[in-house]
Amino acid sequence: TTTIKAKVFGIGNEPENKTVSVTLTKAVLQEAKPLKEYEQGLTYDYFEGKWRETKDMLATNVVKTGKTADIIIDTGDKKDYFGYRYKGYIKIEKDGIYKFYLKSDDGSVLTINGQKIVDNDGLHSAEAYESGAVGLRAGMHPVEILYFDRGWDKSLELSFSGPGTVKQPVNSTMFFRLKGEQVSDKSNE
Repeated sequence: TTTIKAKVFGIGNEPENKTVSVTLTKAVLQEAKPLKEYEQGLTYDYFEGKWRETKDMLATNVVKTGKTADIIIDTGDKKDYFGYRYKGYIKIEKDGIYKFYLKSDDGSVLTINGQKIVDNDGLHSAEAYESGAVGLRAGMHPVEILYFDRGWDKSLELSFSGPGTVKQPVNSTMFFRLKGEQVSDKSNE
């Protein structure tokens, strides 16, 4: 851990009696999880209700579960008051520091290896996006994306940047689930 301090100067190099400091901590790369057999895609839980945050959504009953190739918002005729929990693994190609970006209407949260990386929760428009960084080793990392829509527009976008990669959407080729993982399309009661 290193702290850098700098004195702020104003017009004519006059000190403004203000010191700014930044503390930097060396990132530790999180280890990938060894998986023997996996297939492309994610599993999901689908919810219906009116919430203000994703934690409220998780406190309600799951309406249905399933498998999907990507983060897709498919609600049929339901236009508002729904949510998803996507679970699986994200494949990281190179060791390094990765920055993830979540843009959503309404709330969303990204967790990798059980650690909250991006918190874009609450009621807001798609203009609001948040980001977070994490050090990851190459390989598979458990991922969970929570999302809900309370009204009006609905959108969810997950992007990333990393070693040798400019900001771009996370695509379906990066998502995996355990091979043969069982899910049902029935509600959990």
